[in-house]
Amino acid sequence: MWDVLIHTISTDKNWSHSLSARFESLGYENIRKEIYYPAISQGLPMSEFWYLTWKEIQERLIEVGKLQPDVLEKAGKALLYGKVSDISPGMLTCIGQKPGK
Repeated sequence: MWDVLIHTISTDKNWSHSLSARFESLGYENIRKEIYYPAISQGLPMSEFWYLTWKEIQERLIEVGKLQPDVLEKAGKALLYGKVSDISPGMLTCIGQKPGK
């Protein structure tokens, strides 16, 4: 999945590692980061998000990932109907303050 996202929409899964340095270079202070890992389980929005993402890039997943269509469909149904419980890739928030603010 990551290979497909990287090559189709330029996802950079390592970009967040540079956020603190970017904030510092802009003069921010009191820089803090928070990571949120949404749950994936039956009925949760993140499960539907990933299911729909997989459906949207299905052809590329099969081509690049060499997945069989039936395997991808089984994985998607397991994601939607509760046979999978996991955490989604994290979402990082970085905040800071401009001096004197």
